[in-house]
Amino acid sequence: FSAQIASFTLIMMQYNILCTVKRFEAYETVGALFRDTTGNTLELSASDRIWELILDTILEIAEMISADASELLSAVIDANPKFHKLYQMYKLVA
Repeated sequence: FSAQIASFTLIMMQYNILCTVKRFEAYETVGALFRDTTGNTLELSASDRIWELILDTILEIAEMISADASELLSAVIDANPKFHKLYQMYKLVA
């Protein structure tokens, strides 16, 4: 039991030292935080990324089976009401 206490104590000391070093070495100014925050707001939302991935996948499948991509896309969207709703929302955003 004494060995476990000693091990835990050493680990916690290492953690505290590493946190202190990181705090002083990775110091960021308010300007840098603002720049990072505004940069992230310009990225696509998760739903937009997912929808683009779905569209890319359908286009790749159409290319592999030598089908018309627009026909395949409209068939998939029309066959599934959830895809149809997502597509309508995506068209409004894009």
